[in-house]
Amino acid sequence: MQRTITISVIGVSGREAVKGAKGVGKSLICNRFVRGNFDDFFPEHCSVLSQTDFGGSPVINNDHWLYWGERQVSLDDASSSVTIRVIEQTEFLDDETYEPIAGPSTSEPYAKRCCQIRLESRDKLMYIQKEQLGLEAEFDQHVLPDGKCTVDAFIYVFDASRVEGRTFESQCSSSASILSNVIKTKKPVVIALSQMDIVDDEARKALHSLLSRKDLKSTHITVVEVSALMNVNVDELFVVTACAALRSKLRLKILSFSDALKIVTDRNRDVRIAFTRLLHALLPIESWPSVRLSWSRLVSERCLERQPDYCNFVRIYGEATAKKVYDAHVNEAREHWMAARLRALLPNLPRVFSTLLDKSDVAQLSWPAANHLIHSHPLFDEFFQPLGRLGKQLDPLPSDYERRMSQSTMIDHRIPAEILLRHEARLAFEAYKQALETEQRKERLEEEFEFLLSDTPQVTPGKPLQDVSIFLQGYSAYDALPPSQAAMVYDRFQHDLLKRAEIEFRECLLENIELFVDVVRSYRNEFDNEVFPIPEREMLRIKEHLQDDFRYVGRS
Repeated sequence: MQRTITISVIGVSGREAVKGAKGVGKSLICNRFVRGNFDDFFPEHCSVLSQTDFGGSPVINNDHWLYWGERQVSLDDASSSVTIRVIEQTEFLDDETYEPIAGPSTSEPYAKRCCQIRLESRDKLMYIQKEQLGLEAEFDQHVLPDGKCTVDAFIYVFDASRVEGRTFESQCSSSASILSNVIKTKKPVVIALSQMDIVDDEARKALHSLLSRKDLKSTHITVVEVSALMNVNVDELFVVTACAALRSKLRLKILSFSDALKIVTDRNRDVRIAFTRLLHALLPIESWPSVRLSWSRLVSERCLERQPDYCNFVRIYGEATAKKVYDAHVNEAREHWMAARLRALLPNLPRVFSTLLDKSDVAQLSWPAANHLIHSHPLFDEFFQPLGRLGKQLDPLPSDYERRMSQSTMIDHRIPAEILLRHEARLAFEAYKQALETEQRKERLEEEFEFLLSDTPQVTPGKPLQDVSIFLQGYSAYDALPPSQAAMVYDRFQHDLLKRAEIEFRECLLENIELFVDVVRSYRNEFDNEVFPIPEREMLRIKEHLQDDFRYVGRS
């Protein structure tokens, strides 16, 4: 049959004048050992009660001690285990008088009463948290076996932090009295130097001075530096105490708080990393748009509670923090895909700029001013989705997603408005602005070159650029243009020039139609067909008639 060791946790208790503004941390140590998981650990515990709770709650049961329950621990690598039952000796104060509540066990002062070996309290329930009082039926109900127990060892809690209303000198004085009585019981005692996460430099000196007293020095009491809040050395404290109660030959190496804290910190970091990796494996960022499980779906559909990395994380950090890490992962995935989608839509911005911004004003606009004009444009909603819609499109999918998707299948092809909040939008506007300025400068140079061509008499219809370039050189309108652009403008100008010359030549011919009619009448009877050659003398007469008309001269 497995051995059960009962350990009584004691330390300075009572009025504020004795213990100061807060206790020495007995309840925190008990809580962390028996129910050490993050969600089962409570930093606040009761010390001030109503008379009703003291006498009516089976958790208190008219006693100034608490039954915290049991926990099985391994003492060595050979799987040797023992069950440790935890008792806390305290002193409850009346919530009206703030004096110790009178009870069967208050006939003796705390310094003597807390050293009792045999404890008895029929139907006493295990204490879990202060909200349990009066609501016992809503919590796990575990009765002290047989309503009694025998203490096998003591843990004395010595507070290492500085507390208002309690000096280390007064704590040492109270501790000396209690420890002297503990030694008389012949039961082993281990000192827990508690709250080392907020240790005061004088604490170690005070404890050393206490243990150097003549009546305590010979006992060689083991000291374990602990922090219940940070869960450092708490298990080691109880294992060492259990080994002392069993008179085990096992000698455990107790680390200093700093060394133990480093191990715990490294372990916690590794646990966090492992859980983060688990989330990345179950919900890859690269696949987020198609695998967007909500937290509840992740827990149920991916059997998260069976994953060791998740269980370890919840044990140390709690379910709420696990949900926060999931939320951070979702935000990372959402941001990744939002950025990717917005980057893909950046090429659409120039079209938006050209539609919603007046090109003549762009050169004078800063990006904030342009952004304001875009947002205030009547057509803004035609081009952009409302802010937040893109994020919602990447939110985790609830379990009824398929049903709701069947009700709404419309696809919004507008650009998410978030794109205008990004630095890339500013860069796109600056690039658009620069391109517009370049285009306007190009158009201006082309206009100036066309004006130069129209003002150069050597440029006549059909004449190639190389024949007139000598007349254009030296003019900035020609020299500023790249050769390819100058050739393009010249070809365009020649095209227009030729069309205009053809029109003008036709007009010239029509205006002199009578001349051609006379020629036709004169020679029509000499030829049988409708098409006949005009004699050379008539051609000379026509040329002489038209040679002063620029439209004929330019065309010929």
